[in-house]
Amino acid sequence: TRSSDPIFTDKPDQKDELLMIILLVLLFTGFITFYKDLLFLAHRELNPGTPTFKLLTAGLKIIFIVVIPVLAYKFAYGFGLKDWGISNRLAFPFSKNNLVIFLTFLILISLLQYFMSNGFKPVKEGEYSVYQLLVGIPLNFLWLLFTVGFVEEFFFRAFLQSRLSVLLHSQIGGIIISATIFGLAHAPGIYLRGSGVIANLGADPGLFLSIAYSFVALSVAGFFLAVIWARTKNFWLIAAIHAAVDLLPSLSEFIELWGL
Repeated sequence: TRSSDPIFTDKPDQKDELLMIILLVLLFTGFITFYKDLLFLAHRELNPGTPTFKLLTAGLKIIFIVVIPVLAYKFAYGFGLKDWGISNRLAFPFSKNNLVIFLTFLILISLLQYFMSNGFKPVKEGEYSVYQLLVGIPLNFLWLLFTVGFVEEFFFRAFLQSRLSVLLHSQIGGIIISATIFGLAHAPGIYLRGSGVIANLGADPGLFLSIAYSFVALSVAGFFLAVIWARTKNFWLIAAIHAAVDLLPSLSEFIELWGL
């Protein structure tokens, strides 16, 4: 990252900005841990396995993870959309080098999931037809690109990493701390929802195991994404890589959800 330019060259650290960042990180962690409870509180008859539930979840993600931080910085510090480094990247500007980066990570992620997680298990066991794979994989990728890649990469890279780099006067500091938070913010959800089956943690992972996995697996993934963001400033590239990470582990749920 030594030859990369800081993202915010004209936006120095703001008054009480560290407190603002802490509050927004706590908001993110609380949301991804309890969003299902929030939906059930609003409508107790909602079924988590329906498209309606998923669409409502996607809408809440955009509100809590993207809209609220953008509005908070707009009203507190006068930030506009252009200040987040994504307004001029709304196409899909893959240069040759960025395409190589994406394909390299796609291959590495697939190999990792094939040999070391349950994400590839349904494919290996032939649970899907050729039609389901040909249709489900690209559609699921597009769904994840916007519902997971866009919202989480905005929060952790375009917002958190970029602003921490300014506050710390260090790209390396921004990368390490944002990647660590990226991993640990997922630990409460893994522990409380018992969602460690895909990661081979068992149906009911303990608190220590949930934290350890979040740090050594998710924080490491966040580190690579953070380095790519610092080097390329290509928001859609990191969003696409993030979608690729979740692609196979979520494929079974996606095929069932949309009746493919």
